[in-house]
Amino acid sequence: MKRRVTIQGASGDADAGGNTREASGIQAIDMLRLVLHRKRLLTAAVVAVMAVTAAVTLAIPNRYRSTATILPTAAPDRMTELKGLAGLGGLDLSGDNSSDLFPVILRSHTVVAAVAGEEYRFHHEGEQRLVRLGDYFDLENPDKLYRALADVTTVKLDKKTGVINVAVETEYPGLSQAVLTRYIEELESFNLHKRRSEAKDREKYLSRELVRRRQELAWAEDSLSAFQSVNRDWAVTGYPAISKTIGRLMREVEIKNQTVLFLTREYENAKLDVRKDVPIVRILDEPTLATVKSGPRRMLTVLLMGFVTLAVSLLVIVILEAGRLHRTRDNRPTLTVVRKEFEGAFPGVSRLVKGRERTGAGV
Repeated sequence: MKRRVTIQGASGDADAGGNTREASGIQAIDMLRLVLHRKRLLTAAVVAVMAVTAAVTLAIPNRYRSTATILPTAAPDRMTELKGLAGLGGLDLSGDNSSDLFPVILRSHTVVAAVAGEEYRFHHEGEQRLVRLGDYFDLENPDKLYRALADVTTVKLDKKTGVINVAVETEYPGLSQAVLTRYIEELESFNLHKRRSEAKDREKYLSRELVRRRQELAWAEDSLSAFQSVNRDWAVTGYPAISKTIGRLMREVEIKNQTVLFLTREYENAKLDVRKDVPIVRILDEPTLATVKSGPRRMLTVLLMGFVTLAVSLLVIVILEAGRLHRTRDNRPTLTVVRKEFEGAFPGVSRLVKGRERTGAGV
């Protein structure tokens, strides 16, 4: 009975049919060999990209962020998480007088247009400056200017607490603070003069209804007065029809008078409710004057570009080498060859490793 002998080598294994197949470990060996052979090219590419990135980021001016915090108008809703599970998110179902709408108002075209059209005075490096945002962004088209202003503005709503964080980032600390202050002023102005609430709608309804009821009362009083003028001696004559008509007219006057009195009280209460119902902008943190730049993050950008360049370069080298091997189908180096190349490239590390191996063998 013949036995089939399987020969294993550093370059591959023999399968059941006697054909040679490459070991899976060769791929890692080839990767290491490529890195050793192309180390100068890789180093040059990474250093060059990092140098260009550093030059570009140094040309970008510093940016300074001014921040402000707005408190909610009411206590946080305990059902917020349940609403989120139900797909309602942070929607306020209690009416339109909640601060949940503040982010929408701040991003609205009305507020952004008012902020963009303002001139801002601020101090920078010991001198006073007057800047228009159109000149700052070098844009005359209103729509492009509004988009540029929106890009430097951040509005975040914490759905659990209802706290709103607003930030503006420009090249000048004073300009960032001035623009953010203007945002908050426009928010307050919108709430006081343009935003309608349920109490305000009720006040308007009662005002119209009170005018109509007072007119009806005046008509009823005129009817009673006219009938009494025609029938001055109704008390002497004692005609039942006259007495009945006068009684009916007097009751109508009394009913309408009571209605007017009731609506007057309700109207006065509604006016007080409107004043209380205006969503007040409660500022926790006023717009800050930044003293430390918020960007650009030059060091992080340079390191990130270096890492990306290294990864892309390795990928390109591996792809090109794989194509070359596929075309030539030459024998790949064994682990011994790679080890010699590694020792030639990094002699210090190799001596250290050999020294530890001898120490371990002697023990």
